[in-house]
Amino acid sequence: MPFDPLRPEYAAGLEVVQSIEERLVPATGTQRWVLQAHVAWYQRQRDKARAQALAAELEPLLRGVVQTDLALCAVLARVLLVRAEQPWLDGDTHQAQALAQEALALGAAQGDALLVGDAHALLAHIVWQRGEDNTPCFQAAHHAYAQAGDARRRRLLGLREIFGVALRDLVSARAMLANLGQDHPEDQHPSVKAWRLAVEANVLEHAGDYASALEPLSQAVGAALASGQHRVAAIWSGNLGIYLRNLHDLSGSLMWCERALALARQLDSRVMQATCLSQLGSLLGKLKRYDDAVEILVAADEAMVAGSEARAYNSHHLACVFIAMSDWERAALWLGIALPQLFATGRRVSINTAQLDLATVYAGQGHIAQAQQLGWQALADARQHHLRSNEVAALQTLADLCLLDPSVQSARQALGHLQQALAVARSIPGFQIEPKLLESLAAQWARQGDFEQAYRYLQEAAQARERVLGLEVGQRAAGLQVRYRTERLRQEADVLRRLSESEAQRANDLAVAHDTLAQLAQLGRELTAMVTESQVFEALEGYLYQFLDVSVMSLYLLEAETATLKRVYGRRQGQPLPALHLALDEPDSAEARCALERRVLRLESTCLGDDSAERQSPTGQASDVHFMMLAPLMAGDTVLGVLAVQNEARHPYSEREESIFCTLCAYGAIALVNAQALTRLRQAQEQLMAQNMALEQLAVTDALTGLPNRRQLDTVLSREVARAARYGTPLVLILLDIDHFKRINDEHGHLLGDEVLAALGHLLRHQLRQTDVVGRWGGEEFLVICPSIELSQGLHIAETLRAAVARLVQPAVGPLSVSLGVAGHRPGDTAVTCVARADAALYAAKRAGRNRVEAER
Repeated sequence: MPFDPLRPEYAAGLEVVQSIEERLVPATGTQRWVLQAHVAWYQRQRDKARAQALAAELEPLLRGVVQTDLALCAVLARVLLVRAEQPWLDGDTHQAQALAQEALALGAAQGDALLVGDAHALLAHIVWQRGEDNTPCFQAAHHAYAQAGDARRRRLLGLREIFGVALRDLVSARAMLANLGQDHPEDQHPSVKAWRLAVEANVLEHAGDYASALEPLSQAVGAALASGQHRVAAIWSGNLGIYLRNLHDLSGSLMWCERALALARQLDSRVMQATCLSQLGSLLGKLKRYDDAVEILVAADEAMVAGSEARAYNSHHLACVFIAMSDWERAALWLGIALPQLFATGRRVSINTAQLDLATVYAGQGHIAQAQQLGWQALADARQHHLRSNEVAALQTLADLCLLDPSVQSARQALGHLQQALAVARSIPGFQIEPKLLESLAAQWARQGDFEQAYRYLQEAAQARERVLGLEVGQRAAGLQVRYRTERLRQEADVLRRLSESEAQRANDLAVAHDTLAQLAQLGRELTAMVTESQVFEALEGYLYQFLDVSVMSLYLLEAETATLKRVYGRRQGQPLPALHLALDEPDSAEARCALERRVLRLESTCLGDDSAERQSPTGQASDVHFMMLAPLMAGDTVLGVLAVQNEARHPYSEREESIFCTLCAYGAIALVNAQALTRLRQAQEQLMAQNMALEQLAVTDALTGLPNRRQLDTVLSREVARAARYGTPLVLILLDIDHFKRINDEHGHLLGDEVLAALGHLLRHQLRQTDVVGRWGGEEFLVICPSIELSQGLHIAETLRAAVARLVQPAVGPLSVSLGVAGHRPGDTAVTCVARADAALYAAKRAGRNRVEAER
């Protein structure tokens, strides 16, 4: 399936993730952020630790740029949905809801219906976990997916909704499944296929057909794992354990409980682990390991979300264990907690089972009539809703209640109930008949005097008991229990709400590490944004003192031409250190060794030697430094230099601090490469700008006179004419020509003619106002542009220029004269018409005898 960065799938296989990972390696900038967000999204349950690490890295980066780059809002929203899964899986539904709602707001603001739908879908799970109605969330998600035109997500959401409805109303669930239809093209995608199979299994389970439900649910687990939906894979694995337990296949049940717990631990989810531990505790109760079962179930109860459906089931499991122990008081207590929550879920199988257990408790407490009434009610409900395994249990319960009466009639009634129970049990495919049922039948036949029948049932009961409580099952249960105890010691904070002091410290260490990583990420961004080496040096010094206990720091850069290390920056207790050169082949130089070996060095005082100590001291006297840590500054395979820190204590730096030091060196090396590249770029830009300015000046300057050339005059003239036209300001043009210039060239040569032109250009430049522009118009003609003056003023300036030229004497040529034509800007004028009138005035001056000024006519 091709990767679409704008429409990520809800879940995807490993091949999609691997494809994105391959694109991620060379990616940079915004493209890398988008790819990282999608890796986190697809890995959010398959590899939760990595997904959360990527999301935690991306979130502050994206929050810093979304104000200026709105296109990244969708990426931030996707990251927030990944972040929301952590508190959701840990039972912090309020934090999860806050993150999901923020993602929803971002998606809505961007008009991204796909994001809106995904946010509503996650919110549906979150509110359901709190025991609240999630129907509005499902409806909003359906609407958003329809708007986005995503058929696969709509199909997936519909199946998830049916799965939840089946827990409460089997008839409605079957109708919804029929309306959804079969053989839909999207059903072949693993993410949809998993839920389709799970829904089929769920419907069969709630009809009491556990045996038929096994195959589709086991396939659903495989499809969920293939598409990265590990949370539901863990839940469904536990459900398989329940199915097999209800079919009395305790060996198979134990195997699936173990698998579910392994998946929950892989997810690192406190809530999921508690759910799987609850299933395991129930199974251990079936195996008569009551103390272990109670310990696990109580621990699971403390880790579960208050009011959740999972906690209701766990309370029921605890009640069942206490019933098996004949502890009626505690059994009644836990059933009293479980029943109201179970009735709220509407799950008929669970409600029916709890009613039978309550009947047993009533009987144990001596309330026989109440127990029988509840037993008959449970039997009627089981038959009405076709709960066949529950029908077996109800008949057994009624038989047990009959046996509390020692009369013969009651014994016959008990036998009748037991025979009906056995007949129903044998009719259920794959149902493992409990030894207790067979033993009860044997006892009742013996009581009736039919010892042959009694013996036959006893033999069958012995075989069943050996099968259920065989040695292999006991060994596997014991091994799983040992693993549980070991894991419980390591993860006590997750299971017992962080009651252990050691786990509290661990949580604090994790918080510190997270804070440090955040700070390092921030300083990395700051360092790599610096533009000069001196800024990098000073920043590194500040960060070293912030994170480490440093007495001396020195930064050396490698000079490859001379094979030496030069100390370019150093401080000892805040005071600068002098420059220092170290040859790479110097045998006693720890810095040279670090650069050559390209690895971190940790040296004690006995390793430093007198030379190292003295050269680190600004006074030249022996230093009291006892420890030195050095790391190369690397850019790829190139050594840029060495960073060294010293301290007066022995082994002052922990493994964590060494890691921080190496991270600072890595960031510092990147920053130095950037700063050096920026310096080279800035120098090249300055040189290029100077060359461009020189070229531009040459392009608009007359080489002979140094005045603006015709091109520049055209530009200035167009601008000034446009300004005069727009604002109505006056403008005067003066066009002048050297009289008899051809004769000068003919009699004295062109070189002397050029000297005359240059002299005239110099004179004109110094006779005009700063606002006036004079340039060489062509040949011996010059144009003067005089903004903001009237024609009369222009004539005065022209006369001043004529007189100044008359006073200019060239030794080889003699006196010079010029003729000048003056024209003023008129409404509707263009540059061409205005110059034309000045030119006409110039020729009028020529015709009138030269060496004079003429105004336009």
